[in-house]
Amino acid sequence: MINQMFIAFGLYFGLLIFAGIFFYRRSKTSQGFLSGNHSLNFWVTAIAAQCSDMSAWLFLAYPGVVYAKGAFEVWTAVGLVLFMYLNWKLIATKLRTQTAIYKCFTLPSFLEKRFDDQSGAIRITGATFAILFFILYAASGITGLGRLFESSLDIPYQIGIIAGVSIAVTYAAIGGFLAVSWLNLFKGLFLLLVIVTVPVIGFFKIGGLAAIKSAALIKGVSLNIFPSFSSILAVMGSMAAFGLGYFGQPHILASFIGIDDPKNLQKSTYVGLSWQVIVLTAALAVGLVGIGFYPNGIDQNEHLFVYLAKQLLSPLLYGFALCGILAATISTINTQVLVAACNLSEDLYRRTFKQHTAAQALLISRLSMIAIALVALIVASFKPTTIYNLVLYAWSGLGSTFGPAVIMALYSHKLANRYGIFTGLLAGALTAMFWPLLHTNIPTLVMGFGTNFTLILLVSYLTSHKK
Repeated sequence: MINQMFIAFGLYFGLLIFAGIFFYRRSKTSQGFLSGNHSLNFWVTAIAAQCSDMSAWLFLAYPGVVYAKGAFEVWTAVGLVLFMYLNWKLIATKLRTQTAIYKCFTLPSFLEKRFDDQSGAIRITGATFAILFFILYAASGITGLGRLFESSLDIPYQIGIIAGVSIAVTYAAIGGFLAVSWLNLFKGLFLLLVIVTVPVIGFFKIGGLAAIKSAALIKGVSLNIFPSFSSILAVMGSMAAFGLGYFGQPHILASFIGIDDPKNLQKSTYVGLSWQVIVLTAALAVGLVGIGFYPNGIDQNEHLFVYLAKQLLSPLLYGFALCGILAATISTINTQVLVAACNLSEDLYRRTFKQHTAAQALLISRLSMIAIALVALIVASFKPTTIYNLVLYAWSGLGSTFGPAVIMALYSHKLANRYGIFTGLLAGALTAMFWPLLHTNIPTLVMGFGTNFTLILLVSYLTSHKK
């Protein structure tokens, strides 16, 4: 069994390294390495944007939460689809057009130029918080890799995370943005097949919906997606807790910026949303089918997909199923590390030290990727409690920091100025960092987003007399 699994892993890893080498020649400049020079077609843009969003959360965290809490968690998926649709329709085309006008490809540099901030406060502050939250986000994916190797191949956690990061960063550091984006297309199609197959087989194996209902009674979880009228606020909170963050996720918005023609974003919208609906439905189904299989509980809820795949599939197919988790996780890790490297090299280093050759700029970009990955690896080595909570923390941080500023820059930049944007960035990030310590029922993202938006308008109004 182990040999067949290693065959599957070997084929997958070989494909990653080959892709990195293939795109190496098209990543000979810093801008080509970090942004792809606006060369993505609509298929790659669609799947890369969606695939970079999911990570280990899709296979491990979300099914585990559904398994533990029941069908009410469907509203998280509904919120993701709804707000991603708004992201495609309201943000994608305008952001692609405006970043081309200002000749920039990071959110901090775009906000700096859009609001004419010659002090550098917006760019440096935005880049600093982006790097911080991206390190935590990447650490959640690395944690998922370590747990995957530990539970499926009996590889010690610490060795597993080192191996996972080495693989994820190597091909990305060689081939850059194009290698990451094109491979995200193929990985997205592959993980879609994997995550759909397991719950379909499992559903018929346990005897269908009746078996799930019986097991839910034993386990004590509800299959009701709308328990009572009083749960309306809970539904709205569940939808907004993740969904509202889409407007400020730099690793997703980077795919919008990288498309070849803004007119193709309409096609990307249909492809991307179709993919998202299918994989989220399948992930929800994994959690529900898991209730039918394990009504008495399992040792770790986030290992549910791994247990089901191992029980339902042949050793070789089980190996490819694990590769599906790897595909989802690695696609997010390397996209996040790459975008964080943009912030480090372009927004911090190159803005501070402006004298450099093209070769030096490219080297700095690659070294930035390695540095970000190493710090994320150190964070993951402390074994965070749950992937779900770490993802939610980092996601809320990025959404609270950048979401309102992006909306204002694209739609109401005359109502905001650089003082308001700077204050909003700072307040949104700090709220996201410390609000979870209060343990309230108000989602961090809702509080951070609202605080950011309010302060942008208020401070901009109070400083409107300043030039």
